[in-house]
Amino acid sequence: MICHILHNSPSDILLYGGPRRMVEIISMSRDADTANISGAGCCGSTKIQDNEPSPVAGIHNAYQVSMETWKKIEVPTPFTVSTISEEHMEVILSQWKHKDGLSDARDYFTTMATSLESVCILNEKGQPVAWGFEQHYGAIGIVHVLPEYRRKKLGSAVVSLLSEKLLQKHDFVYSAIAADNTASIVMHRYVGYEECNADPESVFNWFMYEKDKKKQ
Repeated sequence: MICHILHNSPSDILLYGGPRRMVEIISMSRDADTANISGAGCCGSTKIQDNEPSPVAGIHNAYQVSMETWKKIEVPTPFTVSTISEEHMEVILSQWKHKDGLSDARDYFTTMATSLESVCILNEKGQPVAWGFEQHYGAIGIVHVLPEYRRKKLGSAVVSLLSEKLLQKHDFVYSAIAADNTASIVMHRYVGYEECNADPESVFNWFMYEKDKKKQ
């Protein structure tokens, strides 16, 4: 079914979800061209990642938190807490390292901020200095603290506050963290996140499938 959709869609598709072997599965079909897959990554557990080359790049590990393990982190004075709004987008986009690879990045971030949960910490001038989003595939992420405001536990506060919002609606919250991002792993663990131990076939997977416009 997925191969059929990829083959017949008139536009590029960003696909979230599915087993770790998704790229391999698609490669078995003549309905889709795996050479057109880019921006792939997967999220699972180091406990189920072997030494074989992964079919996708950018390995992330899944961490989750529940009310039983969640830790509340207070926001220090003189900072205040808000949600992300349109007026914050210029600063947020200027700090996002992938902004050049997404032509509609502003719309992408604005849609998330207006339709999903978010947390933004402001300084005494009302300027954003730390933030995080609930992303449209369920995980929290894009947590960032401006360099001059780091080591004040603002990142931990963002993760804690955002997790609290989502835990009011869900049994647990998860985050996909790059396997080599030690600082983020330590921060999430401080808030109470624990590494997931998922079955290989249920490991979260995502990729961009770009249509070959020359064939259309």
